[in-house]
Amino acid sequence: MRKTITKLLVIFTAGLLTLSCDKKNEEISPANQMGYDGKTYDISQGFTHLEENNDKDKEEIILTLLTSSFKVQHKDGKIESFSGTMTGVYLWVYTKKGSKGLEPGEYIADTNYEEKPNTFSGGIELNADPNDPTDDFEAYLNIGKLTVKKNNSIYEVALECVDENGKKVKLFYKGEIINLQ
Repeated sequence: MRKTITKLLVIFTAGLLTLSCDKKNEEISPANQMGYDGKTYDISQGFTHLEENNDKDKEEIILTLLTSSFKVQHKDGKIESFSGTMTGVYLWVYTKKGSKGLEPGEYIADTNYEEKPNTFSGGIELNADPNDPTDDFEAYLNIGKLTVKKNNSIYEVALECVDENGKKVKLFYKGEIINLQ
């Protein structure tokens, strides 16, 4: 009887230890995708560009997250050529003056276009032709939040917004973001 109780206690203790294991190591990142208007698009690349400005309070970083239908050939951060159609998001992200690029943090959609630090504005592109100046955004983003995390050279970008037509835009991207000049 004593052996049976001991075995049951060992099994019970092992079960408790298994249940109490830290599951943080098992986190699975969402897919690199953008959801919009009932459709899903695979986001495969990210680019930033630091805009020149004379503002003493902020930096303006253009963040572009796109599908593979758009190709950018670059060398040492300088664009040599591009081709294809643009599907993804194009954002103006505003950080504090002195930022050296896209900074980790939370940014709120700037619907009044005040361009204050920790805000962003922009739009969603669907099959846009970058060579056609009349080919504007599918829709501008109005309400929402952009979250940026960084671990070494890998960024994690999450965007949850509502566009000007009331449609939800949800995007997740984890990977390198190339700074273009």
